[in-house]
Amino acid sequence: VLSAQATDKSVNLATREVRSFSLDAERHDFYGHGLFLNGGDFFVTTEVNRETKEGRIAVRRSDTLKIEETIPSYGKHPHDIRLLKSGTVLVIANHGFGYDEAKDQSSTVTFLELASRKLLHQTRIEEPGCFASHLEAVGEEEVLVACRRVSRKTDAEAERIRREMDNPKTR
Repeated sequence: VLSAQATDKSVNLATREVRSFSLDAERHDFYGHGLFLNGGDFFVTTEVNRETKEGRIAVRRSDTLKIEETIPSYGKHPHDIRLLKSGTVLVIANHGFGYDEAKDQSSTVTFLELASRKLLHQTRIEEPGCFASHLEAVGEEEVLVACRRVSRKTDAEAERIRREMDNPKTR
């Protein structure tokens, strides 16, 4: 079984073998969580573009960890992902930023149909300072969303937090 243990590593828990993800090191960082699809044939991870902060879901072959496909997360800084409806719907917690109201960097929970990669629904977290961070499937139809609370900071403090979020060594 593979489980993500660091920003670019996976560990086979049975053999204790450490393997590196083949990240697009110039542009994307692993940003949170992963899960298996198709009975374990594929491993999907949340990733963020360093420059634009746009999120993507990387679909990797479990045996090689090579990226087969990428799917947009339809938000900034995707962190957690879960499956609903017997594995046919992927739910994504896009953390967002929320500091710059002039830009749409809000936190969202996004629902994608896996077969078609179609955006089914997106819910924006409206409460100021609340950022979708973690998800838990509740049965086949619902998902529980855990939000990270961040109070309004000064511009300098907000910029420091942004830099920390963008630096994989401080996450």
